[in-house]
Amino acid sequence: MNVTRQQHTMISSRIESALADLGKELGFQFTAAGGQYGLEAFIKIAARPIDANGKVADPEADNFALFCGTYGLKPTDRGRTFASNGIRYEVVGIAPSRPKFPISCKRVHDGKGFKFPAANVLNGLALEPPVVARAA
Repeated sequence: MNVTRQQHTMISSRIESALADLGKELGFQFTAAGGQYGLEAFIKIAARPIDANGKVADPEADNFALFCGTYGLKPTDRGRTFASNGIRYEVVGIAPSRPKFPISCKRVHDGKGFKFPAANVLNGLALEPPVVARAA
């Protein structure tokens, strides 16, 4: 018997609910997302610390804010949407380790992840590309 996608999603949701009280006790937010399903299920659990003001750490947002200027974006561009070939995408992150496709986006209608060149995202958001200083 295989674990189906629907079963994996249900198990992830139940694990997240079960960990809610532990998270409050320890000062963390637990999220069960991702993993694999098939002959057996693997579920990824993320633990993000909650600061004294009740704000949950968001390393993806911090990373975006750190590197967005390199690609002509602003921290506020994370979460914005744009259209490419008639399909809407949301900007969700940056990975400088992928120089050709550094911008991470998700398709709005189903959440599937995609990687884009910075120029495509800038064009979709109608922003100017960054000015690159040339060596003399």
